[in-house]
Amino acid sequence: MPDSTLPTGETVVLGERELAIGFRLIGISRVVEVTPETAGAEFQRVMSDGSVSLLIASQSIRPRLTDAQRAAADASLTPLVVF
Repeated sequence: MPDSTLPTGETVVLGERELAIGFRLIGISRVVEVTPETAGAEFQRVMSDGSVSLLIASQSIRPRLTDAQRAAADASLTPLVVF
């Protein structure tokens, strides 16, 4: 029986086309393809979405984020951010 005290929500994947295809193939429906130019804005949009509990982001996105965005990702528990 699931623990009802744990937050539940959606899993979102941010990454380049190849990563996005792989996660779609395993059944994750919220996959956002990003480019180096759009990575920061898309990351911020997902972080602000209260329905997201897990954000899986490509390692290549991390250097494209601002210092504040990287700090927010490192400190965030909801959503939990995994690079």
